[in-house]
Amino acid sequence: MRGEGFSVLRFWNFDVLKNTRSVCETILAVFEGRLAEDVAAADLRFVFAARKIGDGTL
Repeated sequence: MRGEGFSVLRFWNFDVLKNTRSVCETILAVFEGRLAEDVAAADLRFVFAARKIGDGTL
């Protein structure tokens, strides 16, 4: 998936239900480009893939 330009953002169900604000802030950070590297933590996993533009990547 990463090779096709997809990033993956995973949260535990508990965090989505009980820490909704933090989850939403993290999602917004990804969309705004403030989270642009791989992250592996107990409550979050993010696998970054650069956006493809034409034949290259950004």
